[in-house]
Amino acid sequence: NTLHASTLQDFRRVIMDTVRDTISTYWTVVAEGEQLRVANKSLDTGRALLEQTRTQYEVGVKAKVEVIQAEAGVAARELDVIRADAAYQNSQDRLIDAVWGVRLTPGAKMRVLPTDDPLHFVPFDVDPKLATDLAIENRPEVESLELDIQRRETLVRFAKNQRLPQLDLNLTYGTSGIEGKGNPDAFGTSMQADTGGKFADSHNRWFGRSGNRDYSVTGVFSIPLGNSNARHKVSKARLELRRAKTELTRLHQQIIVEIRRGIRLLGAARKGIEASERQRIAAEEQLRAERIRLEHGESTPFDVLQKESDLVEAEVAKINALQLYRTSEADLDRAQGTILRTHNIVVGSISGLRNGFEKESFAWDKLLEPILP
Repeated sequence: NTLHASTLQDFRRVIMDTVRDTISTYWTVVAEGEQLRVANKSLDTGRALLEQTRTQYEVGVKAKVEVIQAEAGVAARELDVIRADAAYQNSQDRLIDAVWGVRLTPGAKMRVLPTDDPLHFVPFDVDPKLATDLAIENRPEVESLELDIQRRETLVRFAKNQRLPQLDLNLTYGTSGIEGKGNPDAFGTSMQADTGGKFADSHNRWFGRSGNRDYSVTGVFSIPLGNSNARHKVSKARLELRRAKTELTRLHQQIIVEIRRGIRLLGAARKGIEASERQRIAAEEQLRAERIRLEHGESTPFDVLQKESDLVEAEVAKINALQLYRTSEADLDRAQGTILRTHNIVVGSISGLRNGFEKESFAWDKLLEPILP
């Protein structure tokens, strides 16, 4: 039972890690898609600026060098779109592989369309003490170590028992028929001679299935002298128990560190979103001002493209901050051991899965069903 419970906790740990990694991959897809959108918008802006500059060049307002600058800006943005699209497709494949597994074939055309608004998030504060208590209560690693401690305590008691004096009891029971007159009605008794003796006709009772009964009770009481092997096993069992308890204490400390780091990263990500939004607004205003200067002949397409690149950089920074916030949420949820409950995942339903998701509904009676390849 202890081994089964420990194995089940290990299974829960793997599922928690898988869910956390899948969430992280999903938000990578969202972030890469947003970066592709920003790259395409930047390309559209560069092309519009190029057309405007060419028109102004044709009427003699702009110099040829400014047209070349605008063309270089468009080429650079085309390269950015190519890179962003490749990164987006790669993140799509990673997510599809994580969710559908063998259904991802070389010619697969499936795509994941995220339904979450990448710009929407709900900031919240986390109580470190409450989060730590939740982790100690829900983390499968803690449960596994506690089960291991129980098992080792049993081994210590068993090893101590082996040092004690030993009493072995042996009880035997049987029947016999060796004296008296033979039973003439039994098969083969003609070959049996009367043995005489002072006892009744035990042959008769023997062949009548009621022969004499023999009882024997013996006992051996031994006291170990020295018994160094048993003492050494007790010492070893005690050391292993102490090590298991030390590992549990260390795990509690590790959980505290993980919770503190998770809360800190979550707070930093939230501040990063706010800072990147201020940076984006400032870059957008600078770009607007630079375009006005360009219309009045006080700026060049190169300067406008530079300001537009600053805006793209600010938008990407905000996208990355939002992604960090989402992944930090998942990491903190995993550190608390509540990630399965948050996403309504029941371990009993996981045990019925097969490659390709042949089964679509599961029940608690499938909890112990093994996973087959």
